[in-house]
Amino acid sequence: MNHSATENTEITKALCPYFGNCGGCSFQDKPYAEQLEIKRKLVENELSPLMLEEVFEIKPVIPSPEIYHYRHMISMTVKCREGRLRLGFMGNDHRVFLPIERCMIADERLNQYLPTALSRLEALPPKRKFGTNQTALRIGDSGEVMAGLKEDAKKILMCDVAGKKFSYAMSSFFQHNFSILPAMAGAIRSLLNPSGEEILYDLYCGVGLFGILLADCYASVYGIEEGYESIRQAKENAKENRIENISFTEGKVEDLLYQIVGAGFKPAPTTVGQTIHIIVDPPRAGLKPKVIEEFLKVKIDRFIYVSCGLDVLRRDLGLLREGFQIKAVQPIDLFPQTKQIENIVLLEART
Repeated sequence: MNHSATENTEITKALCPYFGNCGGCSFQDKPYAEQLEIKRKLVENELSPLMLEEVFEIKPVIPSPEIYHYRHMISMTVKCREGRLRLGFMGNDHRVFLPIERCMIADERLNQYLPTALSRLEALPPKRKFGTNQTALRIGDSGEVMAGLKEDAKKILMCDVAGKKFSYAMSSFFQHNFSILPAMAGAIRSLLNPSGEEILYDLYCGVGLFGILLADCYASVYGIEEGYESIRQAKENAKENRIENISFTEGKVEDLLYQIVGAGFKPAPTTVGQTIHIIVDPPRAGLKPKVIEEFLKVKIDRFIYVSCGLDVLRRDLGLLREGFQIKAVQPIDLFPQTKQIENIVLLEART
């Protein structure tokens, strides 16, 4: 971490007994307001090379309404210790296993489920039991917990966001901090500032979260996602919320984007001449070069890039600047107590 981002910090007592050894909550000894300022400076430091080329605004970090017990999913390491299985996390050095009984940023119901998760693992046949190194636990609004076992693979969780209902499976991507999702969607809406006449492409759409939440301010919305289960849930979510101006296609963005760009972003005759807005929320590795190349071929009026990795974001923005101008960066604190920071970036087509 850059020293300038952390100097003169106030020290507070960390609530977690594993703090300092666990590799997760590295900011828990700092007041929350200070965490937000540190994260904003981290964003400024990482993106400063791009700011030498053009001026853009880095906004104050949007805080999370919940700063403890906000995670609705945790991935845990499974180890055999003294003849029995234990659940925990890897330490700061990524080598030492740290058994835990309670995580301060996990939903408390996940913590309560840990003994049950261990019992389920212990009951597995020996080959599966001792071949399991990782397990994930997820919980939805209903309180039902799913574990990363094949017996739970087809179970569906539910979440309510800003009055919309979303279902998702164990294998589907869904943000882990439910409390901040309304603010996140609101920030994207504010940055895109649609008039109601535009077409929105929601790429890497998952189960349709952003497309469905923003559908009421667009003429049409088109979502693309690689996973069959995610697309199936996206279609169900649109139906459940009675969203009629949205459609979803299963496939890799890098494959389907070529066809869409080749058609001039015209999946239907009604889109001719209409303004195009795009949201991309790619995997941690960022945008593939082929995707960026396709984006640079056509005029996209406004472009939102949602990213969880500053180094990848800086790389991709550097490439996208050939055809787009960076207008604003909105950091949002999806993961309080940790050094992670999500960013929502608005780009506009160069004239």
